[in-house]
Amino acid sequence: MSHNFDTLLQHGKQTGCYREGYESYGELLWRLGETRHQSCVLLTSREKPAQVAALEGDGLPVRTLALSGLEIAAGETILSLKGLLSTDHETRQLIDCYRGNPLALKIAATSIRDLYEGSIVRFFTEGTTVFNGIGNLIDQQFQRLSVLEQQVMYWLAIHRESVSENAAWTHQHRHSPGF
Repeated sequence: MSHNFDTLLQHGKQTGCYREGYESYGELLWRLGETRHQSCVLLTSREKPAQVAALEGDGLPVRTLALSGLEIAAGETILSLKGLLSTDHETRQLIDCYRGNPLALKIAATSIRDLYEGSIVRFFTEGTTVFNGIGNLIDQQFQRLSVLEQQVMYWLAIHRESVSENAAWTHQHRHSPGF
């Protein structure tokens, strides 16, 4: 069983809250994690369900694996399959631009092929790194955040330099009415 599990979770709520009508999935995860069985359940999600977080452990039957971005070879394969020919430097630059996210890289590669005649150099020269498909992907993820998390993201986008956690907390409370 494989599922993009975060589609069952509520947008804008604390981590692990299920959408109305889907709460029984939490009970299912509890039972799967606490009962001996011969099955293997694989969940994919950008957000860790609360039951998984509570039941996971190195010596326990529930385990998690955080996936990082694509390695260069896998990124090269995507670019090649999309019909882009690039130097190692261009490939690395494009993969780094999208933090190795395979879906974002596929969307970008398609757009580079169609809009820039497959030239990654032209793509970077013109400075267009966010396409409609990627913008939609980012927007979907942003909408999943709580109001406070969205405010933090806005604050981080505005203040790009490094700040201490204490400075961010002080700024957030000083400039956010209603807290």
